[in-house]
Amino acid sequence: MKLSYAFLPCVIATALVISSTTSAAEVSSSQAPAATKVRTNKEVRDDSPLGYVAAPGTPAEEITIVAGKTRHIKVVRLETYRIVYGSSIVVWTFDTFGLPTFPLSKILPGSSDVTVHVSENPMYAN
Repeated sequence: MKLSYAFLPCVIATALVISSTTSAAEVSSSQAPAATKVRTNKEVRDDSPLGYVAAPGTPAEEITIVAGKTRHIKVVRLETYRIVYGSSIVVWTFDTFGLPTFPLSKILPGSSDVTVHVSENPMYAN
């Protein structure tokens, strides 16, 4: 019985700390200025079934598109790439439905005649 009574204050203290931390996080996020709001990955995923723009600073493999020479690029599903086409740059995570083949111009305007081939990520294969 002594163990049960000694354990109860620890449980109550932990519950109070967790609830106060959650409240502080809710207050700080609601007070953030609207100008610094960054689009979340969920918001971007709703826009495109081909993936989403990666968060700034996300490490990525770079793919440089050479106008008139690059016809195809191969990417791996659920990986992030920095795609450079002239002065246009996009850091994109290919979170696709299935393994589509699609024109790069759907995610990087102006990059016509380049086809993206998405392959399965071996980390997530059955």
